[in-house]
Order: sequence, then structure tokens, then C-alpha cells
Amino acid sequence: MKTIIKITLLLVYSATFAQFDSDYQAILDEATTQGYTLPSAADQSIQNQIVVSAKANGIWATSDLILYFKGSGDKNFKLINWKNPTGTKATEEDFGGTLTWTSTGVKGDGLNLIKTGFNPTSSGLNYLQNDAGVYVKVTQAYTTKHNVFGGANVSLNTLFQRPSINSDSSLAPIFTYPGTGLLGLSRNNATSFIASVDATLTTLTHNSGSITNEELKVLGNGAANNAFTKFDGEVAYVIIGSDMSDKLPDMATTFDSASGGDTELPTTPTLLPNEDKTETTVDLSWTASTDNVAVTGYKVYKDDVLEATLNNVLTYQVTGLTAFTAYNFNVSALDEAGNESAYSNVLGVTTNNTSGSSGTSGNWTLNNQNVYYNTGNVGIGTTTPDEKLAVNGTIHTKEVRVDLDGWSDFVFEKDYKLPTLKEVEKHIKEKGHLKDIPSAKNVEEHGILLGDMNAKLLQKIEELTLYIIQQQKTLKEQDHKNEMQEKRLAELEKLTKQ
Repeated sequence: MKTIIKITLLLVYSATFAQFDSDYQAILDEATTQGYTLPSAADQSIQNQIVVSAKANGIWATSDLILYFKGSGDKNFKLINWKNPTGTKATEEDFGGTLTWTSTGVKGDGLNLIKTGFNPTSSGLNYLQNDAGVYVKVTQAYTTKHNVFGGANVSLNTLFQRPSINSDSSLAPIFTYPGTGLLGLSRNNATSFIASVDATLTTLTHNSGSITNEELKVLGNGAANNAFTKFDGEVAYVIIGSDMSDKLPDMATTFDSASGGDTELPTTPTLLPNEDKTETTVDLSWTASTDNVAVTGYKVYKDDVLEATLNNVLTYQVTGLTAFTAYNFNVSALDEAGNESAYSNVLGVTTNNTSGSSGTSGNWTLNNQNVYYNTGNVGIGTTTPDEKLAVNGTIHTKEVRVDLDGWSDFVFEKDYKLPTLKEVEKHIKEKGHLKDIPSAKNVEEHGILLGDMNAKLLQKIEELTLYIIQQQKTLKEQDHKNEMQEKRLAELEKLTKQ
């Protein structure tokens, strides 16, 4: 009797999972052995199709690591390397925070990060010194922490850009990534690498170096918790292997819209007007969304930042708020396949004033010793302010800090076309001012932007530095010519005396 029972169970097991690709089945088997929570049946179907498609387009064969953070299933399941499910698992490295795991990906908190378990110095890899690729799908842009990858082998930051992959120690070229998209770094030769955004490729000159014995990490690198070392946006998946810059369209199609899965979005919920609030809490409620399969949950956003991911409920209390402060809320719906609806209407709520604290209504908000102006412009010495703060007079301060999107070091890049001095002279004669510098009339009418002007002045200083360097080279060449002429004259004098 015992033998018959065992044979029956084996037959049921084989019949149940025969529909899946063997490599995806190996992922499920490992998760079951480890006691992880598996994805829903719908998500298993989608993920199986991803594996099948990745094999068909060659991504599977050229990859060493695939971490897929989308869909259902617990965190441990999402940390399995699909290319080596029984091998080293990725882990969440704790630096005092908590990553948020949802059906759309994993969201950093600017503290914790993910150790991929992938070391490029290991043997038998597709990832090589001059044949390597790292690709990450960013689905939610950073808020304050913008370093997606950081380390000796791979560096990718979505704000201060000097990306690199398997490069030497020289300063990498500047390249600006957008906040979201399929962001990639590929190297297929010793003198340049490719920065990619979705299927758009940009070749950057930067010599290769030697691969460093260092585990690659995502959502940041190292123990320091700052904007340059961590990432607080959302990542949907990570793929590491050989150069796959020619497979980027297939990568997006395979991992973002696998055929056979549910891609229909739930309908958009509506946030309902609600005055149930205190000094530190706001009670929200919304209408139910519908879906072609089933709505499984909702996301609540506070001031465009994810506040909570919920089950299929229609109410939520936001806590930990500041008294007498304005907030904007909206919600979205999720289905079983991880599709997220459009955002709902925005509901603006101002929390109650703390008993005993002072405050005013209208645009101004007083919170303890801090005063906020919520809408409109502020004028000092003027009744018609045209900016957030307009001052008709002198400002006395110890320091002014200006945020800029770029700086003028592009002058020192190899492909920068330095104007000739003849061109500079011509522009001055025709325009009466330096190129890229506003005229006196323009400044009189419109003023100047302090940060922009400093950047332009630095550009001219850097151009002047290059002119000086060129002049020095010319002088050195002239000195050499003079020295040669003097030698020849001396030889002629000797000959004439003989």
C-alpha cells in the first residue's frame, strides 16, 4: 500500500508541472525546497513565458544572473537567481532600513541595498573584461538617493553621471540617465563602453581595466547612507552577463510585456472627500476598482511618494503626520499580474492644528517654529513677485547655494570644439560681447541667473586655460626652433673662420 501511494503522488506532481519550461520549474522546485512563498498561478504563467522568450532571443544563454522583482511571491523567492536557482541567493543588506517589496518591484529606502551574490571574478561566466553587460529596469525614479549601482566594476547613478563598467581608474565621461527606464552598461572592446537607455545606445570612450574581486550590489553600494551611495527609487529586474546591447529591444519585450500574461490595467479608483483627520492622522477612503481578472490591492501615495501597499481594502489611515500641514494623497489599484492602474484624483488635506500652537489659515502654515508658504509667490519690496521669492533690494547673507543640473567641465572633453581666437575676435567685433555670455542690454532687461552665469564664466575660464596651454606649446616649439637656428649660425661662423 505504501508503494502505491508514492507512485500516485509522483504521477500527480509530474502532471501538475509538465506545462513549465524545465529551467523555470527548477526555480519553483528550489523555492519549494527552501519553504519560500511561490507566486500566484497567473504570475507563474507569466514568468515561465519570460524564461521561454529569453531562451528564444538569446538573453538566457548570455546571462549569468537574472533577478526578477515583479509579481507575487515573497521576498526570498524574488532573490533567487533564475540562472542558478540552487546557487548563492541574493540578500537584503541591512543598514537600518527596510526595502519595500511589491508586485511592481523592490523600492529602496536610501538605506538598505541588495547584494546580488554575483562576483565577476568567478570562473565560467559570460561576463568578461571586454564582453560584459549590466542592465536594470528602474520603474520609479529616485527621490533623494540616486545611486543604482556603485563599485569598482560597475557604476551607474541616475543624477551625477560618470557611469563605467570594467574601466580603468581614469575619470569616466559624463552621461545623463533619465529617472526611469531600462538602464544599461555594456562593454565589447578595450577602449569604449556603451551607455543605454531602453534601446538607445551611446558609445563612450573609456579604456578598460582589470575586473576587481567585488560582489555587485544594486540599490546602492557600501555602508554610507547618502545620495551618492544609495537609491530610493524602484527596480523591477536586474540582468548581468555578456554584452547584450544588441538584445535590448528583446529584453524590454521579454521582461516587461511577456506574451500570454495579463497586461490589462485595473480601472482607476476615486478618492472620496473626507474630513476625518486629527493633528497627526488622516482617514482615506476610495471607490472600488474593477479588473478583467481580479483586483488584489491598492497603493496609497502621499505627496507623490509611496505611503503603503495594501490588500483589497477601501480605507486606510495615514499616521505620523505633522500638525497643521498640507498633504496631497492619491491611490492606484493593483491586479494579480502586478498591473497598476492610473493614479486617482488628488485629495488635498491639511491636518488639524495642535492644541495650544498658533497657526493661520490661507497660504501660510505655522508648525512650531517653522513657517511655510504653500502656494503663490512672496514679494519683499515689490507687490508683483514673479518668482517664488522676489526681492526689490539688497540681500545680506553669509552664503548662497544654487542647485545646478550640470557644470562646465565639458570644455575638457575630447570632443569639445574650442573656438579659435579668430572666431572669438570676430564674435566680439560683431556682437560686442563673448559668445554664450549675455549682452549688457540683455542683463539690464532680464537680469542674470546666478548659477547659470557662474557656470558660463567657468566655461570661459576653462576655455582661456586651454588657450594658455596651446600658447605655451607654441612658445615651446618656437624656443626649440630658435635654439636650432642658433646652433646653425654657430656652425656657419666656424666654417667662415676656417
